Amino acid sequence: MDKLNGYKNPTPSLTKEDLATREGDFRHLFETTTDGILIIDAETGHVIDVNPFFTETLGYPRQDLVNKPVWEFKFLQKVFSDRNKLVELKQKEFVIHQELPLITTRGDVLDMELIGSPCETEYRKLIKLNFRILKEHKEAQSRLKESETRFSQLAENVPIGIAVSRHGKTIYANRVYLDMFGFEKREEVYGTSHLDQIVPQFRDEVIQRTTDQEQGLPVDPQYEYQGLRKDGSSFPCQTQVSRVDLSDGPAMLGFFTDITNLKISSARIEYLAAFPELSPNPVIEITLAGNINYSNPASQIIFPDLVSLGTMHPCLSEWPKITTELILKKNSQVREIRINGHFYEQTFQYIDSLKTIRIYSHDITKMKRAETDWANSEKRYRRLFEAAQDGILILDADTGAVVDVNPFLVKMLGFTYVQLLGKTIWELEFMEDFIDNKEKFEELKEKGYVRNEDIPLKTAYGKRLEVEFVSNMYEVDHSKVIQCNIRDITDRKTTEAENIILRDKSEISNRLTVVGEMAAGIAHEINNPLTGVIGFSELLMERKDLSADVMENLRIINDGSVRVKDIIKRLLTFARQAKPMKSSVSVNELIDNTLEMRGYVLKTANIEIVKNYDPDLPWIYADPGQLQQVFLNLIINAEYIMKTTHDKGKLTISSYQTDKHIILNFKDDGLGMTDEVKAKIFQPFFSTKAPGEGTGLGLGLSRSIILEHQGTIEVNSMLGIGTTFTITLPITQLEDNKTKTPQVTKKVIKIDRKVVTNARILVVDDEATVSALIKSILSIQGHVVDEANNPEQALKLMEETSFDLIFLDIRMPGVSGMELHKEILTRWPKQAEHIVFITGDTSDLPLKKYMSTQNVPIISKPFNRQTLEEVTDQLLKK
Repeated sequence: MDKLNGYKNPTPSLTKEDLATREGDFRHLFETTTDGILIIDAETGHVIDVNPFFTETLGYPRQDLVNKPVWEFKFLQKVFSDRNKLVELKQKEFVIHQELPLITTRGDVLDMELIGSPCETEYRKLIKLNFRILKEHKEAQSRLKESETRFSQLAENVPIGIAVSRHGKTIYANRVYLDMFGFEKREEVYGTSHLDQIVPQFRDEVIQRTTDQEQGLPVDPQYEYQGLRKDGSSFPCQTQVSRVDLSDGPAMLGFFTDITNLKISSARIEYLAAFPELSPNPVIEITLAGNINYSNPASQIIFPDLVSLGTMHPCLSEWPKITTELILKKNSQVREIRINGHFYEQTFQYIDSLKTIRIYSHDITKMKRAETDWANSEKRYRRLFEAAQDGILILDADTGAVVDVNPFLVKMLGFTYVQLLGKTIWELEFMEDFIDNKEKFEELKEKGYVRNEDIPLKTAYGKRLEVEFVSNMYEVDHSKVIQCNIRDITDRKTTEAENIILRDKSEISNRLTVVGEMAAGIAHEINNPLTGVIGFSELLMERKDLSADVMENLRIINDGSVRVKDIIKRLLTFARQAKPMKSSVSVNELIDNTLEMRGYVLKTANIEIVKNYDPDLPWIYADPGQLQQVFLNLIINAEYIMKTTHDKGKLTISSYQTDKHIILNFKDDGLGMTDEVKAKIFQPFFSTKAPGEGTGLGLGLSRSIILEHQGTIEVNSMLGIGTTFTITLPITQLEDNKTKTPQVTKKVIKIDRKVVTNARILVVDDEATVSALIKSILSIQGHVVDEANNPEQALKLMEETSFDLIFLDIRMPGVSGMELHKEILTRWPKQAEHIVFITGDTSDLPLKKYMSTQNVPIISKPFNRQTLEEVTDQLLKK
């Protein structure tokens, strides 16, 4: 390759050795750079050189590229399709192609940036092509910008002035720098020469230093000069300047310190030096030979062994080396030293006229400890800040800008550090629901301390978080900041909501327990007299000598009693949550049967019924009685609300199926519900009906029944439009009926009345009404019936007589029916085989458990005549 000398015309004043050195520097750069480089002959278009990075990146051997015209390379067809493209490039000074796709020999596609520029040597004209991989370049640029952002935020929080300049013009200055030189706004400084802030007689020296530094010559980076403020006043300024690389090019970074106070301290030291006897700090003079000429009273107190140790004393350590430097440089030397646990700042001054060295020692222990404490405090704070499991934002109290953010918040929200830093709090997307403008930030700042729960935040991924927000304002380095602690309480809120649900369920469960206890008592107390009402009304209705109006009254009495019986049964079912008795049923038929039960009432209430049934709806395995109870409750509720709303209405009932479920809808056009009512509609004892018109148990019981069937019941309602209850039931069948539709059969029970007559029967019941009814019914059949109102009387009768059948009330005061049954089992085991239990509460768990273990027939109160006669005939037949 030709000697290119950096692709510039060689400077005539350079020697051959200089040229050789430059050629070596260029070759090293060419071989090691991480940009791909092609050197092309501008006249022929042939490649004359290629660097290793280019061949390694694309995978083309050097011999396949050198001495070939550039337009023959397929990977450069987009840029050099023919020779004319080369001519166009020669005529331009600079060409750039961004995001140029180049295909490697491995088949990979790399997005490259191509920069082409012509250059000239003393021998020929050339074109240099630089290729840069964009991904790595962009990542580097991003890292550099992030570093610059961090630097900018750091620069605003340090106590020294910082400024950045390029080509002698200021491009950045921090707040301390502005205050130091008397400026209010950054715009007053940006774009101005940094020499404007230097007293004129010092400018030439600063210019020379800067020039030497830019050329790489050895220069002490720290120096002093007189700074010039905006108002024309001056002050002693200490400066340290170094070269930095920014994302948009190199620049000069300067640190500036106002050393006025230091100068005052130095002047005081000089004053005290003139009167060392008065100085509270040690002052020592030592000859070049190492003899102590003088030590003031303070040195004798602080260093009592100074005279005896001489130059071996720690305060004079390394004095020969220091002496040599003092004599050569003709200036003072300063160092820090630790003696007997104390830190001292020592100033060594060479007095040429006396050929002695004067040493001033100033105790700086308190200052060092303060610095150490501050550094340790800063480390502790930083460790806490970085490791905190709460998100933390630090805001500038004046501007509202984010000056720092801890890693936990970055991770929690999914934003990068750079995306947050420097933005005002109202510019942060995730804070838009809380602080979305500067006025709200001012309110936050005015309060100083703010605590808010249930603040919704939106992460970078779109996830909504519930957070607790706590802000507090305090002062750091004479500047106020606001610390915002952000704690994710989403899980806590979820747990609280779950606890509320569990508490509600527990409350309902407790209320049901009370209802259960109450229901057992009600069942026993009501079912006993109800048994007599139902039974005797049936006996009277069989008489032929009663008038029609009396018979009608008896029918009303009987129907009302049966209704009370059903109410008690429903109450017990709700309170005890009994297991359903399931069989294969048609849901459509069940709904029709229920509608028939209410047909007359619906018709007289002007309620139109619309049926939208799926005719192919499969049969399901369910308790028909319980489902009918649910349907009836929904129909009655819809009827009531429509009648009270507009004295008419339309009830639409629809059914359809999905893959695994049957869906039923009961839709009315009544008043509808508020959200508050919907939230309580399934709670026990909650009712919207007028007092005395509803118990509040219907929908709660309906929900329990549907849940027992592994289904769901939901309500959808709009006030003024109407309400729809939706029931979802699983399509389940018995194993034997999975492949065929169950057939409907009606079981006809035939009772042979002539099996046994004149049986001796004992009735044991503390309720005279019940025992009298049983005696009346069975006496009509020809049986002889004895009554016992308590267990003691029953035992006495059994000692005297043998009975064919015994009806035993299981719940009695004093000695219970269970205890009497055990006594009979012990004394008359054969008689025990002919016992029938009668009870007013078949859902009482202890009773059910006992009765289920005894294999004894049971009659539930209240019972009718037919039930009693059937049980009696079946048992006597055995």
